[in-house]
Amino acid sequence: MTRAVNLFRRSGLSLDQFCEKLYAARAVVKERTAAIKATTTEPGQPFPTKRKMGYFFAVLEDQLGLKATLVG
Repeated sequence: MTRAVNLFRRSGLSLDQFCEKLYAARAVVKERTAAIKATTTEPGQPFPTKRKMGYFFAVLEDQLGLKATLVG
């Protein structure tokens, strides 16, 4: 939750505009779920689950124009 709030503040967008970006990022993640390789196995779950939140926030940062660039 904190990460989303911080991105909202950094973006400078209105709440409606930010929500549109959230839904757009969600659509991208749903479309590309098969490409996500990282998984986690939680106790009590028979199958591993994909770790999509990190990918979601990376897509959201990209859509907001806040993606960090590496200088090297």
